[in-house]
Amino acid sequence: GGRQGLIGFGLLFPWILYLTELSTVRIQEPFVLYRSYLWMSGLPIILFGFMGTVPRKLATILLAACCLVLAGLAWNRLDTFSSDLKLWSDAIAKNQDEKLLGMEIMYNNRGMAYEALGRLSEALADFQKTIALNPKFPLGYNNSGNVHSALNKLEEALHKYNTAIKLKSDYVSAYENRGLVLAKMGRLVEALSDFDRAIQLDPGNSHYYSNRGAANFKLGKFQEALNNFDKSLSLDIDDNQVLLYRGLALNVLNRKNEARDSFRRSCDAGNPEACKQLP
Repeated sequence: GGRQGLIGFGLLFPWILYLTELSTVRIQEPFVLYRSYLWMSGLPIILFGFMGTVPRKLATILLAACCLVLAGLAWNRLDTFSSDLKLWSDAIAKNQDEKLLGMEIMYNNRGMAYEALGRLSEALADFQKTIALNPKFPLGYNNSGNVHSALNKLEEALHKYNTAIKLKSDYVSAYENRGLVLAKMGRLVEALSDFDRAIQLDPGNSHYYSNRGAANFKLGKFQEALNNFDKSLSLDIDDNQVLLYRGLALNVLNRKNEARDSFRRSCDAGNPEACKQLP
């Protein structure tokens, strides 16, 4: 009991929490990464146990010094978690063995962070690393295809999406992305086939219907395009871009009043292109 009991409890605390590690099989995470923060939370108890043996003024100084040191360490960790890019860069830095299970996920996630920041060359390098670490990881091919598409390297993007779908035949995002690339290439009938497959796999996603509608519109199938846009809006009533496309289809079908209403709704929702269509 007393001061010795307090110090003993502080020493025992991390070992009690560590017991859960004895029931797991470690396959990827380094020993001290992240979970150890919870284990170490009891160690400050030891500090309070020792504080009873020193003068109050000295104890106050020592406590303030410890707080400053811990504040610096905490700031370092908070900075690491301040962005996806810093987080996954830190995780990669702490995992030097590329043979560890799950390493490709870290590179893939950092690539996505680079892509979100518009740093496409760095994103592509990470996705290529992802594929090199695990050639059977479909997400790496899909994300690599997205970057190639953004760089307007459509043939390379198409190849990546083909591989992703070959590895995972029900990969709905890869079907949508391949359909968008095929549409950019003018291969609209093939694009429609991919959008149809995406709808079959996930009938509740409004984007697949709007993409199908855009392809039908380019093919001159305006009534089918309108049907697709209406279905898309039934799932996402506030999509101002689809409202614009719907208005264009209605215009071609000579349904002017309905077209004007669709343009108005799109304009009111903040689409400047729709505002230009209004008289």
